[in-house]
Amino acid sequence: MPLAAATIMVATGAGVALLSRGIDPLGAATGAPLVPMVVLLIFGSIVYAAACSSLSGRESSPIAFALVLVVALAAGATQLASRPVGNTDYARYLIDGGAVACGENPYRLTPNERSRVLATVAALGAGNEPSCFLGDPRWRQLFAIVENGGEITPYPPLAVLWFGAVVRAFGPSLLALRVSFLIAELAVLVVLAFLLERLGLSLLLIAVVGWAPLVLKEVLNAAHYDIVPALLLTVSLLLMTMRRPAASMAVLGCIVATKLFAAILLPLWLRATEPGHRTAALAAFGAAAAAWWLPFLGAGANVFAGISGLATAGIANAPFFPVLAGRLASVVRDPGLARAIVGLSLLAGVTAIGLFHPIRSGGRLDAVRLARGAALVLAVTIVCGPLASPWYFVWLLPLVAVDLRPSWMLLVVMLPLYYLRFWMVAGEYAGYARLVPWLEFVPAVMVGLLEPLYLNRSSSAGRTRPAARSSVVL
Repeated sequence: MPLAAATIMVATGAGVALLSRGIDPLGAATGAPLVPMVVLLIFGSIVYAAACSSLSGRESSPIAFALVLVVALAAGATQLASRPVGNTDYARYLIDGGAVACGENPYRLTPNERSRVLATVAALGAGNEPSCFLGDPRWRQLFAIVENGGEITPYPPLAVLWFGAVVRAFGPSLLALRVSFLIAELAVLVVLAFLLERLGLSLLLIAVVGWAPLVLKEVLNAAHYDIVPALLLTVSLLLMTMRRPAASMAVLGCIVATKLFAAILLPLWLRATEPGHRTAALAAFGAAAAAWWLPFLGAGANVFAGISGLATAGIANAPFFPVLAGRLASVVRDPGLARAIVGLSLLAGVTAIGLFHPIRSGGRLDAVRLARGAALVLAVTIVCGPLASPWYFVWLLPLVAVDLRPSWMLLVVMLPLYYLRFWMVAGEYAGYARLVPWLEFVPAVMVGLLEPLYLNRSSSAGRTRPAARSSVVL
């Protein structure tokens, strides 16, 4: 099974790359290859889920580990020349990175403002040396396709510094950006291997990240940067298992400087820290998070303008949030207030999970329970929030490798349905497009609710899953 699955994973990547050539990334992704791509991704995800289940029960050997690693890199490499499908977020990444590479503050100007300024400078021929934004014709293409060009960047500083490093080294290159994410994926696999070894789990479970069609599509095809916070989250969890809470909390602060909503993990991480070390760990978290913003404070309130704009953006791919907010809006007669109430209720709910989810066994930290709690907090935040985009679930994959469960695998299998919305909205099935998020998430939610009953029955019958055997206390 693993050898056949390895072949299918690489073939899935090659198929996605081939089909992407027939889909216009600037349109509504309505090209004929879109539906076959969704079918291919779902098929690949089913094989991936079965392979991960099989690998979880196998003893790792150097040859098997190398095979899993090589297949992950080969599958990822198939996307390097593919056409991005679904959105053009990478254009914003490169424009923000260009501002950093040019020594400018990316929070001062929107892409539209920057484009007008550059057009004026180019028309006037000002200066003997052209602006670094004017020296490469690829910039014009990026400014033409950037989404939400009238808004300040919503990306936190560590993210734009990553983009800036890529642009400084290679210019506004989508290929270079993808290669940087492939390197980040390789780093995730290496750190995850150390984590799995500490927990007594099979090292072959790095396939949960490396073979995931979700990573192929969202990180390496669409070039979303969520593999970077996934890497930092894996490092933070590893440090916590090594009883280095201050360092772990500092890395968590860095994750917040990459994706702000990572702050929802703070209650869980504080509880994982021994009481006598919590003050120092909290200080390390705050210092690490704040340090990345310091170079950009010259932009004033604009530093957070993009983030607040994203918080009030339109609801996308969310099953529960729009229903709850819509019902509440009919009562309070204010859609904005309704959204705020639902959002605050969600924040209270995930905070409660972080405060009360069991993470200890016999009074000592249980690494598997900590990973399970973190995955639950992140999943509830994303699924019940207003922006349940599939690339956010890349964060969950290292945690899933530690605590492999049917609900997580089913979620990964169903996520490619997201792209059916583009096809449905532009055709005769537009009225049914709102059902897609429910198809994506409700099956996994239902399985997740039933899992405790299933696992308890399996345990009482003497059948325990391989991933559940390593509830390691530290």
